[in-house]
Amino acid sequence: MAGQMFEVGSKVFVRTPTYYYLGTLLAIEETYIVLTGVKWIGQTGDLNLFFSNPQKFAKEAEEYPPAIKEVKNTGFIMDICLVPTV
Repeated sequence: MAGQMFEVGSKVFVRTPTYYYLGTLLAIEETYIVLTGVKWIGQTGDLNLFFSNPQKFAKEAEEYPPAIKEVKNTGFIMDICLVPTV
C-alpha cells in the first residue's frame, strides 16, 4: 500500500488507466489517496526527462483550481512515482 512507501507531503506522479496527475499527497488511506496542488498531465514526452523535472518537461498540463482536493480510489491507480516537483 502507498501509505507504507510514501509520506504525506510527498510530491507524486499518479498514473490511472485514463489520466496522469501530479500533486502533493495530503492523505493516504487504505482505499484512497487525496492530492492537493493537482495538475492533470496530457503528455509527458520523454519519461526520463519528465521525471527529472515535471514542471519543465510536461508537454501538456492543466492546473486544477487551488480549492480542489482530488481523491483517487487506490483500486484505480496503476502506479505512483515520487517526483522532485509538481
